[in-house]
Amino acid sequence: MPDTPIPTDPGNSTDVPDSDPSDVFATDEGPADVWSFDVTIPESLGGDRPATLHVPAGYRPDRSWPLIVLLLGYGVSGYIQDLLMQLAPRVDTHGFVLLLPDGTVDGDGFGFWNAWPPCCNFFESDVDDVGYLRGLIEEAQATLNIDADRVVLIGHSNGGFMSTRMACETSDLVTHIAPIAGSMSLEPADCTPARPVSMLAIHGTKDNDIRYEGGSIRGFPYVGAEDLVAFWRGLNGCTPTTVAGDAIDYDTGVQGDETSTVTWPECADDTRVALWTMTGSGHAPGFTDAFRDDLVSWLLARKRAASRPSTLPDRLEITFARPESGEPVADVEIQAFTRKVLRFLRDVRYFDYVLYTTHGVDKSTGLPDWQFWYNERFRKDGDTVTFYHPVNLNDGGHNLHIPFGHVLSQVLSAYLLVGDPSAALAAEQLCKGLSASMLGMVHDADDPLPHLMARNVVAFNHEFLTHDGKKKAIDVTGWYSDYTRWNCDRFQYVDNPFWGPMWVTNMRSKDDVPHLFRMMPSLRYAAVQATDAPVKEACGQALTLMEAFAKDIVDSDYRIRTKDADGTPYMPGFTGDPETDQKQGDLASFIHWRDIVPEGECNARRGAELIGYHRPVREDCGRGEPNAYDDIAFLGNAYNKRICRYFHLAHVGNALVNRDEGALLLLDGLDERLAQERAVPEKDMQATPDKWSRDLAVYLADSATFGYPLDWDDVRRIQRHYGRAIDEMAAWPYWDPWAESVPDGDLGGYRPGSCSAGQAECWFSVEDLALIFETCWSPLRNPTGKPYVDCDIVRDPSRWDDPA
Repeated sequence: MPDTPIPTDPGNSTDVPDSDPSDVFATDEGPADVWSFDVTIPESLGGDRPATLHVPAGYRPDRSWPLIVLLLGYGVSGYIQDLLMQLAPRVDTHGFVLLLPDGTVDGDGFGFWNAWPPCCNFFESDVDDVGYLRGLIEEAQATLNIDADRVVLIGHSNGGFMSTRMACETSDLVTHIAPIAGSMSLEPADCTPARPVSMLAIHGTKDNDIRYEGGSIRGFPYVGAEDLVAFWRGLNGCTPTTVAGDAIDYDTGVQGDETSTVTWPECADDTRVALWTMTGSGHAPGFTDAFRDDLVSWLLARKRAASRPSTLPDRLEITFARPESGEPVADVEIQAFTRKVLRFLRDVRYFDYVLYTTHGVDKSTGLPDWQFWYNERFRKDGDTVTFYHPVNLNDGGHNLHIPFGHVLSQVLSAYLLVGDPSAALAAEQLCKGLSASMLGMVHDADDPLPHLMARNVVAFNHEFLTHDGKKKAIDVTGWYSDYTRWNCDRFQYVDNPFWGPMWVTNMRSKDDVPHLFRMMPSLRYAAVQATDAPVKEACGQALTLMEAFAKDIVDSDYRIRTKDADGTPYMPGFTGDPETDQKQGDLASFIHWRDIVPEGECNARRGAELIGYHRPVREDCGRGEPNAYDDIAFLGNAYNKRICRYFHLAHVGNALVNRDEGALLLLDGLDERLAQERAVPEKDMQATPDKWSRDLAVYLADSATFGYPLDWDDVRRIQRHYGRAIDEMAAWPYWDPWAESVPDGDLGGYRPGSCSAGQAECWFSVEDLALIFETCWSPLRNPTGKPYVDCDIVRDPSRWDDPA
């Protein structure tokens, strides 16, 4: 069989199953047959050039349906073409809308499409078939509820040529094409689609009309099947990864299993490209029912990802204000606080510190370079500093993406705001590190899922020079061991196609995900606005993988998939083994409590939709305010408060950058959440009062990035804990571990502390020290909010020192 996704295979849960339309389009309200709608379906669309319309018997206007347009071959009608393809009988079983248009008639009385010069406008008609088919698709979308991410053209011969032209010129509408015994002209300049389009090319090697190896008609050349596929892979930005299917019998006229299939599954916008080669088949094979079913299945199984909005907001586009509160902070105090933070960051060379303490794979190895924010230890031996992971047989780096996400968003902001070169390099390397946390969990060259995220990955020990010429060594041997725990496993993938042997800790839990989701707006702006090509490329790749990661969560019914030691994908907590599932619980699920608290974790689910699809898909969270789930989660584990907080804030941020109409309500809900948390009595904090206040201060400063207006009490709280961090960390001796003042020997953890003994006093953690840049860079700050920092000073490094 070809690599057609099977609905029960968890490895394909990002794809949409098609075997039962009641499954494909099921909703929480129940299957289709319990509904009754008064729907009038026309028999045809297209006006003066009518196209026969087939709609599933179970059609409901409250859900979207894929559209397939069948394009006839030269000399036949749409009706005759479907006698060959037999798509109409599959409308009900596969659940799609079908259109059978006719071409116009040429001087010989044959129907044709005005596609490419080789085929088949032999009488040089000026008919605009691109315009006609565009209008037909738009009419279908206006008449029926058509899934905009699955608009499919299947074309035979001349129809195949027409399908490739439509993909080149109307990629805003057409998402998938299947040219059968078709092709296109040779000039790449004639095909500049605005968006990637999935393409399945099907061709017989004994086709004497449109040759498999390419040829020409009336002196006009066309490309061969393999060159067509190669060209389309380039258009779609596909990776070299391929998936080959077993040989299968698709042609009744050729003995044996004549058809081989190969798919390139990793292409932009979740598209893919495939070639089905029918060895020994001619121009019009005798297609089997298996072929027809697998053709439809392949085309409907995967949606094209929704396009990113063409522009990003350059300001907060909604109005939200809060009442005045608190004693104002004088401008001179704000300026002094601003300069205090900035001088500290400059004097300790904070962005160089980020580059010192992060690691992964250095470019001197000749392999793709990247760095990640690990929680390692360090030791010094003369002019060499080694960062190492201590031996840990059942743990090691479980929630590294939390501080990593904060650091990455801040270095991105500093780079975009002031162009600091160390921040630029850190932004590039950490964007690559984010990608590595997914690409490092690619099992081998045949693994079709590059976007599932590990808890952590480590490569190999090596020594190299830092960006400023210092001797640095990495020793990750302490994590070179297999283990199995209730919440993760560690194992080695020996054939990772990017870095060779990689040690992987799997089961990305949801603990870190809200912090990564909150980082996404900064990543999107960097991918668009970065002026340094390495930053733009690295962050663009990370953005694409993160969008695929979020989309996979949505498509997996809001569960975070992972992989086992063999590279097989599965869902933690949904393995089918009762004991395992009970232990894993809601580790990687946004729906575990849905039956008890339906609105619980809605911020997580809808936030994933906005990142993966750039629009809401199924969820409506209203204000996203605290609900019973928050209380249940907090009682179970105090840390869950932080998870709930940041999923809400991430939801707000991604709603704003996607111009989602729910953003205003979400801000109102965020205000309610913060009002409740300011008023929490000490007995309910599950932390010391100062630690609770510190965490709230960081959250308030983060919230100011995404439209939340601070009041003066908020400003004072932020300045108190932020300023205390500067006072406490100024004397930390290891900002530059190569300094002569740093002694040789094992020096412990490479992180300054963030609380005093007993947590009586707490201050901003080291990963939040550059938050001042994110606050001032953000185009989504609320102009009605009170400033805790003077952003005019932040933007101008010449003003960081006290004025003369």
